[in-house]
Amino acid sequence: TRIVSGQPVDIIAMAIEGAQATITQDLLLPIDDYIAGDPEAQTMLEDVHPALHDALKGTDGTTYYLTREWNNMCIHYNTALFEGAGLEPPAADWTWEQFLETAKTLTTGEGDSKVFGFALPYFNFGLSPWFHSNGTSTLTPDWSASNLNDPKMLESVQFIHSLVHEHGVAPTVEGTEPYSLFPSGRVAMTGAGRWPFANYLANDFKTVDIQYWPRKVSSTTVFGSGGYAITKASQNPDVAWQLMKDLTSFETDQGVVAVGTSLPARRSVAELPEFTAFPANAGVFFGSLDDVKPVPSPANFAEVESIFMRHMGLIMANSVTPEEGLAAAHEELSAEMAKAR
Repeated sequence: TRIVSGQPVDIIAMAIEGAQATITQDLLLPIDDYIAGDPEAQTMLEDVHPALHDALKGTDGTTYYLTREWNNMCIHYNTALFEGAGLEPPAADWTWEQFLETAKTLTTGEGDSKVFGFALPYFNFGLSPWFHSNGTSTLTPDWSASNLNDPKMLESVQFIHSLVHEHGVAPTVEGTEPYSLFPSGRVAMTGAGRWPFANYLANDFKTVDIQYWPRKVSSTTVFGSGGYAITKASQNPDVAWQLMKDLTSFETDQGVVAVGTSLPARRSVAELPEFTAFPANAGVFFGSLDDVKPVPSPANFAEVESIFMRHMGLIMANSVTPEEGLAAAHEELSAEMAKAR
Protein backbone atom coordinates (compact mmCIF):
# COMPACT_ATOMS: atom_id res chain seq x y z
CA THR A 1 0.00 0.00 0.00
CA ARG A 2 2.79 2.42 0.87
CA ILE A 3 4.68 1.66 -2.34
CA VAL A 4 1.60 2.08 -4.53
CA SER A 5 0.74 5.36 -2.80
CA GLY A 6 4.15 6.76 -3.68
CA GLN A 7 5.81 6.41 -0.25
CA PRO A 8 9.00 4.49 -1.06
CA VAL A 9 10.35 2.08 1.52
CA ASP A 10 13.80 0.54 1.57
CA ILE A 11 13.15 -2.80 3.27
CA ILE A 12 10.04 -4.90 3.75
CA ALA A 13 9.45 -7.82 6.11
CA MET A 14 7.15 -10.39 4.54
CA ALA A 15 5.85 -13.83 5.42
CA ILE A 16 6.02 -16.62 2.85
CA GLU A 17 2.31 -16.27 2.09
CA GLY A 18 2.98 -12.87 0.52
CA ALA A 19 6.48 -13.44 -0.88
CA GLN A 20 5.49 -14.60 -4.36
CA ALA A 21 3.03 -11.73 -4.71
CA THR A 22 5.79 -9.19 -4.08
CA ILE A 23 8.09 -11.00 -6.51
CA THR A 24 5.58 -11.33 -9.34
CA GLN A 25 4.57 -7.69 -8.89
CA ASP A 26 8.24 -6.77 -9.52
CA LEU A 27 8.57 -4.83 -6.27
CA LEU A 28 11.89 -6.28 -5.12
CA LEU A 29 15.57 -6.05 -5.89
CA PRO A 30 17.36 -9.38 -6.57
CA ILE A 31 20.16 -9.88 -4.05
CA ASP A 32 22.18 -12.79 -5.51
CA ASP A 33 24.99 -10.40 -6.51
CA TYR A 34 25.08 -8.91 -3.02
CA ILE A 35 25.38 -12.41 -1.54
CA ALA A 36 28.08 -13.48 -3.99
CA GLY A 37 30.23 -10.50 -3.03
CA ASP A 38 29.70 -10.65 0.73
CA PRO A 39 31.46 -13.34 2.83
CA GLU A 40 29.36 -12.39 5.89
CA ALA A 41 26.16 -13.13 3.99
CA GLN A 42 27.55 -16.44 2.75
CA THR A 43 28.42 -17.42 6.33
CA MET A 44 24.91 -16.49 7.43
CA LEU A 45 23.35 -18.68 4.73
CA GLU A 46 25.52 -21.62 5.81
CA ASP A 47 23.83 -21.26 9.22
CA VAL A 48 20.29 -21.26 7.75
CA HIS A 49 18.62 -24.49 6.64
CA PRO A 50 18.27 -24.57 2.83
CA ALA A 51 14.54 -25.31 3.11
CA LEU A 52 14.00 -21.93 4.76
CA HIS A 53 16.11 -19.98 2.30
CA ASP A 54 14.84 -21.71 -0.85
CA ALA A 55 11.17 -21.29 0.04
CA LEU A 56 11.44 -17.50 -0.36
CA LYS A 57 13.11 -17.54 -3.77
CA GLY A 58 11.41 -16.67 -7.03
CA THR A 59 10.15 -19.49 -9.22
CA ASP A 60 13.27 -19.10 -11.38
CA GLY A 61 15.56 -19.53 -8.36
CA THR A 62 16.42 -15.85 -7.94
CA THR A 63 17.03 -14.73 -4.35
CA TYR A 64 15.09 -11.73 -3.04
CA TYR A 65 14.80 -12.45 0.70
CA LEU A 66 17.04 -13.20 3.65
CA THR A 67 15.22 -15.40 6.17
CA ARG A 68 14.26 -13.59 9.38
CA GLU A 69 12.25 -16.25 11.27
CA TRP A 70 9.97 -19.24 10.77
CA ASN A 71 7.41 -21.49 12.39
CA ASN A 72 6.24 -25.03 11.87
CA MET A 73 3.53 -27.39 13.10
CA CYS A 74 4.24 -30.14 15.60
CA ILE A 75 2.16 -31.87 18.26
CA HIS A 76 2.00 -30.20 21.68
CA TYR A 77 1.03 -32.60 24.45
CA ASN A 78 0.29 -32.28 28.16
CA THR A 79 2.85 -34.45 29.94
CA ALA A 80 0.80 -34.55 33.16
CA LEU A 81 -2.30 -35.86 31.37
CA PHE A 82 -0.21 -38.48 29.60
CA GLU A 83 1.25 -39.64 32.90
CA GLY A 84 -2.18 -39.65 34.53
CA ALA A 85 -3.50 -41.90 31.78
CA GLY A 86 -0.52 -44.24 32.05
CA LEU A 87 0.72 -43.34 28.58
CA GLU A 88 4.31 -43.14 27.44
CA PRO A 89 5.29 -39.98 25.53
CA PRO A 90 4.55 -40.32 21.82
CA ALA A 91 7.38 -41.76 19.74
CA ALA A 92 9.04 -39.74 16.99
CA ASP A 93 7.74 -42.17 14.36
CA TRP A 94 4.18 -42.57 15.65
CA THR A 95 1.38 -43.13 13.14
CA TRP A 96 -2.09 -41.69 12.54
CA GLU A 97 -3.52 -44.86 14.03
CA GLN A 98 -1.38 -44.58 17.17
CA PHE A 99 -2.28 -40.91 17.45
CA LEU A 100 -5.99 -41.76 17.28
CA GLU A 101 -5.72 -44.49 19.92
CA THR A 102 -3.82 -42.08 22.16
CA ALA A 103 -6.45 -39.39 21.66
CA LYS A 104 -9.20 -41.90 22.55
CA THR A 105 -7.43 -42.85 25.77
CA LEU A 106 -7.00 -39.20 26.73
CA THR A 107 -10.66 -38.29 26.05
CA THR A 108 -12.46 -38.51 29.38
CA GLY A 109 -15.46 -37.13 31.26
CA GLU A 110 -18.70 -35.59 30.10
CA GLY A 111 -20.28 -32.17 29.68
CA ASP A 112 -18.42 -29.19 31.07
CA SER A 113 -15.81 -31.43 32.69
CA LYS A 114 -14.96 -33.32 29.50
CA VAL A 115 -11.32 -33.47 28.48
CA PHE A 116 -10.69 -34.03 24.78
CA GLY A 117 -7.69 -35.91 23.48
CA PHE A 118 -6.99 -33.36 20.77
CA ALA A 119 -8.05 -29.90 19.60
CA LEU A 120 -7.77 -29.27 15.88
CA PRO A 121 -5.65 -26.28 14.88
CA TYR A 122 -8.38 -25.23 12.51
CA PHE A 123 -6.74 -22.94 9.98
CA ASN A 124 -5.05 -23.55 6.64
CA PHE A 125 -1.49 -23.72 8.01
CA GLY A 126 -2.61 -25.86 10.97
CA LEU A 127 -4.37 -28.43 8.79
CA SER A 128 -1.55 -28.75 6.26
CA PRO A 129 0.49 -31.39 8.18
CA TRP A 130 -2.38 -33.87 7.82
CA PHE A 131 -1.98 -33.51 4.06
CA HIS A 132 1.82 -33.45 3.94
CA SER A 133 2.15 -36.50 6.20
CA ASN A 134 -0.06 -38.34 3.71
CA GLY A 135 2.06 -37.33 0.73
CA THR A 136 -0.32 -34.73 -0.67
CA SER A 137 -1.27 -31.07 -0.54
CA THR A 138 -3.97 -28.62 -1.55
CA LEU A 139 -2.00 -27.57 -4.66
CA THR A 140 0.24 -29.38 -7.11
CA PRO A 141 3.97 -29.33 -6.24
CA ASP A 142 4.61 -26.25 -8.41
CA TRP A 143 1.65 -24.42 -6.78
CA SER A 144 0.05 -23.88 -10.18
CA ALA A 145 -3.14 -25.98 -9.99
CA SER A 146 -5.64 -27.48 -7.58
CA ASN A 147 -4.77 -30.87 -6.11
CA LEU A 148 -8.02 -31.28 -4.19
CA ASN A 149 -9.11 -34.17 -6.41
CA ASP A 150 -6.22 -36.31 -5.13
CA PRO A 151 -7.65 -39.39 -3.30
CA LYS A 152 -5.05 -38.78 -0.57
CA MET A 153 -6.58 -35.36 0.06
CA LEU A 154 -9.99 -37.00 0.54
CA GLU A 155 -8.46 -39.59 2.87
CA SER A 156 -6.84 -36.81 4.92
CA VAL A 157 -9.99 -34.69 5.16
CA GLN A 158 -12.03 -37.75 6.12
CA PHE A 159 -9.58 -38.44 8.95
CA ILE A 160 -9.77 -34.84 10.18
CA HIS A 161 -13.57 -34.97 10.01
CA SER A 162 -13.66 -38.27 11.90
CA LEU A 163 -11.76 -36.87 14.87
CA VAL A 164 -14.79 -34.69 15.63
CA HIS A 165 -17.77 -36.49 14.16
CA GLU A 166 -16.93 -40.19 14.39
CA HIS A 167 -14.48 -40.69 17.22
CA GLY A 168 -15.38 -37.68 19.34
CA VAL A 169 -11.79 -37.10 20.42
CA ALA A 170 -11.81 -33.44 19.32
CA PRO A 171 -14.35 -30.67 19.98
CA THR A 172 -16.22 -29.06 17.12
CA VAL A 173 -14.10 -26.48 15.35
CA GLU A 174 -16.67 -23.69 15.49
CA GLY A 175 -15.89 -21.41 18.41
CA THR A 176 -13.10 -23.62 19.73
CA GLU A 177 -9.85 -21.94 20.75
CA PRO A 178 -7.25 -24.72 21.12
CA TYR A 179 -4.56 -22.44 22.54
CA SER A 180 -6.81 -21.57 25.47
CA LEU A 181 -8.15 -25.08 26.04
CA PHE A 182 -4.74 -26.74 25.93
CA PRO A 183 -2.95 -24.87 28.75
CA SER A 184 -6.13 -25.03 30.85
CA GLY A 185 -6.06 -28.84 30.71
CA ARG A 186 -9.28 -29.17 28.71
CA VAL A 187 -7.49 -30.86 25.81
CA ALA A 188 -4.50 -33.17 26.05
CA MET A 189 -2.94 -32.44 22.66
CA THR A 190 -3.06 -29.83 19.94
CA GLY A 191 -0.92 -28.73 17.02
CA ALA A 192 1.21 -25.60 16.79
CA GLY A 193 4.68 -24.25 16.26
CA ARG A 194 6.57 -22.20 18.82
CA TRP A 195 4.18 -19.26 18.97
CA PRO A 196 2.06 -20.46 21.96
CA PHE A 197 5.06 -20.91 24.25
CA ALA A 198 5.17 -17.28 25.35
CA ASN A 199 1.59 -17.70 26.56
CA TYR A 200 2.43 -21.02 28.24
CA LEU A 201 5.23 -19.41 30.20
CA ALA A 202 3.15 -16.35 31.07
CA ASN A 203 0.56 -18.69 32.62
CA ASP A 204 3.17 -20.94 34.28
CA PHE A 205 2.09 -23.90 32.14
CA LYS A 206 5.15 -26.12 32.02
CA THR A 207 3.75 -29.66 31.75
CA VAL A 208 4.06 -29.52 27.98
CA ASP A 209 6.34 -31.10 25.44
CA ILE A 210 6.35 -31.51 21.67
CA GLN A 211 6.70 -34.31 19.14
CA TYR A 212 6.84 -34.72 15.38
CA TRP A 213 3.52 -34.89 13.52
CA PRO A 214 2.13 -38.44 13.34
CA ARG A 215 2.72 -40.13 10.02
CA LYS A 216 0.55 -41.76 7.41
CA VAL A 217 3.31 -42.24 4.84
CA SER A 218 5.87 -39.86 6.40
CA SER A 219 6.31 -37.34 9.23
CA THR A 220 6.43 -34.45 6.77
CA THR A 221 5.10 -31.32 8.41
CA VAL A 222 4.60 -27.76 7.20
CA PHE A 223 6.59 -24.60 7.74
CA GLY A 224 6.18 -20.95 6.99
CA SER A 225 9.12 -18.58 6.92
CA GLY A 226 9.49 -14.87 6.60
CA GLY A 227 12.22 -12.68 5.22
CA TYR A 228 13.60 -9.22 4.61
CA ALA A 229 13.87 -7.83 1.08
CA ILE A 230 15.03 -4.59 -0.55
CA THR A 231 12.43 -2.83 -2.65
CA LYS A 232 13.21 -1.45 -6.08
CA ALA A 233 11.98 1.88 -4.76
CA SER A 234 14.93 2.12 -2.37
CA GLN A 235 17.24 5.02 -3.09
CA ASN A 236 19.92 3.51 -0.87
CA PRO A 237 20.08 -0.22 -1.72
CA ASP A 238 23.69 -0.62 -0.57
CA VAL A 239 22.86 0.78 2.87
CA ALA A 240 19.64 -1.26 2.94
CA TRP A 241 21.72 -4.38 2.31
CA GLN A 242 23.90 -3.63 5.35
CA LEU A 243 20.78 -3.16 7.48
CA MET A 244 19.31 -6.44 6.19
CA LYS A 245 22.45 -8.23 7.32
CA ASP A 246 22.06 -6.70 10.77
CA LEU A 247 18.41 -7.72 10.91
CA THR A 248 19.39 -11.33 10.19
CA SER A 249 22.44 -11.39 12.45
CA PHE A 250 23.16 -13.87 15.24
CA GLU A 251 22.33 -11.20 17.83
CA THR A 252 18.98 -10.41 16.22
CA ASP A 253 18.11 -14.10 16.10
CA GLN A 254 18.88 -14.31 19.82
CA GLY A 255 16.28 -11.59 20.30
CA VAL A 256 13.74 -13.69 18.41
CA VAL A 257 14.37 -16.54 20.86
CA ALA A 258 13.90 -14.21 23.82
CA VAL A 259 10.49 -13.07 22.55
CA GLY A 260 9.49 -16.73 22.31
CA THR A 261 6.96 -16.67 19.47
CA SER A 262 9.01 -17.62 16.42
CA LEU A 263 11.82 -20.01 15.60
CA PRO A 264 15.27 -18.60 14.86
CA ALA A 265 16.50 -18.86 11.30
CA ARG A 266 20.04 -19.75 12.34
CA ARG A 267 20.88 -23.29 13.45
CA SER A 268 23.55 -21.94 15.81
CA VAL A 269 20.91 -19.95 17.72
CA ALA A 270 18.58 -22.97 17.86
CA GLU A 271 21.37 -24.80 19.66
CA LEU A 272 21.73 -22.19 22.43
CA PRO A 273 20.77 -23.31 25.98
CA GLU A 274 18.06 -20.64 26.25
CA PHE A 275 16.34 -22.24 23.25
CA THR A 276 16.84 -25.92 24.08
CA ALA A 277 15.94 -25.63 27.78
CA PHE A 278 12.17 -25.67 27.21
CA PRO A 279 10.40 -27.71 26.11
CA ALA A 280 12.46 -30.82 26.78
CA ASN A 281 12.06 -32.00 23.19
CA ALA A 282 12.88 -28.61 21.64
CA GLY A 283 15.13 -30.30 19.11
CA VAL A 284 11.96 -31.33 17.25
CA PHE A 285 11.56 -27.74 16.04
CA PHE A 286 14.75 -27.56 14.00
CA GLY A 287 14.78 -31.32 13.42
CA SER A 288 11.52 -31.05 11.49
CA LEU A 289 13.33 -29.15 8.73
CA ASP A 290 14.80 -32.45 7.52
CA ASP A 291 11.29 -33.61 6.52
CA VAL A 292 9.20 -30.55 5.78
CA LYS A 293 7.38 -28.66 3.03
CA PRO A 294 6.45 -24.98 2.90
CA VAL A 295 2.81 -24.00 3.11
CA PRO A 296 1.69 -23.66 -0.53
CA SER A 297 2.01 -19.92 -1.18
CA PRO A 298 1.35 -18.88 -4.76
CA ALA A 299 0.93 -15.23 -5.66
CA ASN A 300 -2.85 -15.62 -5.24
CA PHE A 301 -2.49 -17.18 -1.78
CA ALA A 302 -5.35 -15.19 -0.24
CA GLU A 303 -7.83 -16.55 -2.77
CA VAL A 304 -6.52 -20.10 -2.45
CA GLU A 305 -6.80 -20.08 1.34
CA SER A 306 -10.27 -18.51 1.27
CA ILE A 307 -11.67 -21.09 -1.15
CA PHE A 308 -10.23 -24.07 0.68
CA MET A 309 -11.21 -23.00 4.20
CA ARG A 310 -14.73 -22.01 3.13
CA HIS A 311 -15.39 -25.49 1.78
CA MET A 312 -13.66 -27.10 4.77
CA GLY A 313 -16.05 -25.15 6.98
CA LEU A 314 -19.01 -26.74 5.22
CA ILE A 315 -17.45 -30.18 5.62
CA MET A 316 -16.70 -29.73 9.32
CA ALA A 317 -20.21 -28.38 9.93
CA ASN A 318 -21.63 -31.54 8.27
CA SER A 319 -23.41 -29.41 5.67
CA VAL A 320 -21.76 -31.52 2.97
CA THR A 321 -19.81 -34.77 2.96
CA PRO A 322 -16.04 -34.68 2.56
CA GLU A 323 -16.50 -36.05 -0.96
CA GLU A 324 -19.00 -33.35 -1.91
CA GLY A 325 -17.05 -30.57 -0.25
CA LEU A 326 -13.71 -31.39 -1.87
CA ALA A 327 -15.33 -31.85 -5.29
CA ALA A 328 -16.90 -28.40 -5.09
CA ALA A 329 -13.67 -26.90 -3.71
CA HIS A 330 -11.64 -28.49 -6.51
CA GLU A 331 -13.92 -27.02 -9.16
CA GLU A 332 -13.75 -23.52 -7.68
CA LEU A 333 -10.03 -23.66 -6.96
CA SER A 334 -9.24 -24.98 -10.44
CA ALA A 335 -10.98 -21.96 -11.96
CA GLU A 336 -9.08 -19.61 -9.65
CA MET A 337 -5.72 -21.18 -10.49
CA ALA A 338 -6.48 -21.02 -14.23
CA LYS A 339 -7.29 -17.35 -13.81
CA ALA A 340 -4.02 -16.80 -11.95
CA ARG A 341 -2.02 -18.58 -14.68
